[in-house]
Amino acid sequence: WYQRRVRESMCYRDHNKSIMWDKDLLAVQLLLTLCEPEDALLKLIHKYKIEPYLVLLKSETSYDPLLRMAEAFSSLLLYVICERFRLNISEAKESDIIRKDAVHILAISNVPRSKMIKTLEANFDHFEEDITKTDEIDEILNQIAEKIPVKDGVKTMLKLKPEFYNEFTPFYYHYSHGQRQSAENTYYQRQANNTAEFRPPPLPPFTKLTTKLRQYLTCP
Repeated sequence: WYQRRVRESMCYRDHNKSIMWDKDLLAVQLLLTLCEPEDALLKLIHKYKIEPYLVLLKSETSYDPLLRMAEAFSSLLLYVICERFRLNISEAKESDIIRKDAVHILAISNVPRSKMIKTLEANFDHFEEDITKTDEIDEILNQIAEKIPVKDGVKTMLKLKPEFYNEFTPFYYHYSHGQRQSAENTYYQRQANNTAEFRPPPLPPFTKLTTKLRQYLTCP
């Protein structure tokens, strides 16, 4: 009983953490649309205390203690600019958002359909609108995944189809630190073994409200 309660509490904790991260990222994205990019970047650099690191980039001196903060700063900018498969951030459709999550769940491991449905529902259950209707999910899964029989054909696992490998990025914002490391290894292995051009599809355009986020890419 105690072990079951511990597992349930850990799942509940991870679920709440995922919800808060979604809301925090959305808040940062919307906040930065109201700021001047140059001023906002300067304040973030000061917040992360990486001014010395930026100076040392122009020299051959190593400053390892700042690498972790510099990585966190870079990751935040990457999430803000590139995580566009989100309601109110880009013109992505609901089916595009579900597909993006499903691709990244399957990109690091094969999963049974039940786990896929549960993970997708956990990712989206804090939205006001239900965008994880089972029939719509099944239609998307049939498009991006193949079924692999296991246990004498009694149970099947979903496996990402190779033609969708290019839609996968190891910097997906729902990955934990461990999943991201695993995703990076998987990404580079697939890239090395893929003879075709390994170029991701274009990101969906920002909405009129959030288009200012593009200026963070060109800010001096």
